[in-house]
Amino acid sequence: MTEEELYDLFSHYGTVTNCKITKDHNNHSNTFGVVSFSKLSMAQNAFTTLNGLELNNGENLYIQFYENTEDHEQKTDVKSHEHRKLYIRNLDENIDNQKLKQAFSVYGKVKSARVMMKRGVSQGYGVVCFSATDDANQAMNSMNGKELGSKIIDVTIYKSSRKSHLSSFYRYASMS
Repeated sequence: MTEEELYDLFSHYGTVTNCKITKDHNNHSNTFGVVSFSKLSMAQNAFTTLNGLELNNGENLYIQFYENTEDHEQKTDVKSHEHRKLYIRNLDENIDNQKLKQAFSVYGKVKSARVMMKRGVSQGYGVVCFSATDDANQAMNSMNGKELGSKIIDVTIYKSSRKSHLSSFYRYASMS
């Protein structure tokens, strides 16, 4: 993906103030980019719509918010944000984003639910993000080890160390 393609993809969601794709020492794309918006609400809208999107090459778009050090230090609830995301493994191949969201929304407001796909085929895992930490905890405690579709799912709190597991996916950061 080029910077121009990245810009075109994200500019539908608001005013993009910065758009870069990192390069390695041979000037090849590292599959990591940064997209900045003029308003946080624009970045949030892009995140909600694009996170987990399957790209033309069959890879999934993986988005995280980036905070500079100053912003990070000012926020006291940053870690609680991470505890609102659940990592779901062993998903039935017939479970799509909508079915995943529907299954977990009985525990609270689901901000996003994404089944990771590659070339139109489920990779067997996904991420569900709740609005509230308590809802995520209740969902994890209730759904872990339960049957969803034809498989018993494994539900854990999403940890940033899972990035290494997702390293084959495009990672783009959005910031306000």
